[in-house]
Amino acid sequence: MTEPTTPRRPRRRRAAALLLAVGAVITASGTWAAWQSTGSLTQSVSSATVTVNVADAGTGQATWTTGITNLLPGDYFHRWVTVTNTGSVPQEFAGTLSGTATLPGALTAWISSCDVAFAAGSTNCTGTSTNHLGTSGTPAAFGSLSNLGTINAGASKHLLVRVVFSASADQTTYQNQNSTLTLAFTGTANNGGGADRTNG
Repeated sequence: MTEPTTPRRPRRRRAAALLLAVGAVITASGTWAAWQSTGSLTQSVSSATVTVNVADAGTGQATWTTGITNLLPGDYFHRWVTVTNTGSVPQEFAGTLSGTATLPGALTAWISSCDVAFAAGSTNCTGTSTNHLGTSGTPAAFGSLSNLGTINAGASKHLLVRVVFSASADQTTYQNQNSTLTLAFTGTANNGGGADRTNG
């Protein structure tokens, strides 16, 4: 009597089960690879630039110097100075006028600014004038300038400097004396940092 052939079917089921198991392994491998993805982002940043530029009839950049000779008691002279914020942020400015040796003891100064540039050789401000040291009628001893205020990036402040040799300067002390005058400026970024730069 011949045996039935039905026992072969379980083998096909086992084969099918094996193929399903392999498929599961492949799927799991693909999911694991997705969790291992990487990426990067590059962003350029830069810090602020804070510099000062000073230009006038004398010489110098960070400081101003000027020369004059043969002063007699009561004489005076003018100089025109442009202070430019060549940095990338607004700056709060401070300034000081100083001099060397004996002569500054008999010198006083008036320093003012104009919100528009002075015409060449003119002491007349055609805009709004602000005093920073002394006044036109009462020049002051050399020292710190006041109220220079803020200069925006790329903007300038136009200064008129008047230096007066005292009419009462005595010959014994001041005859044949000389001095170098220096007008120095400092610019400080005026927001003090801590600003939100998210949008530039």
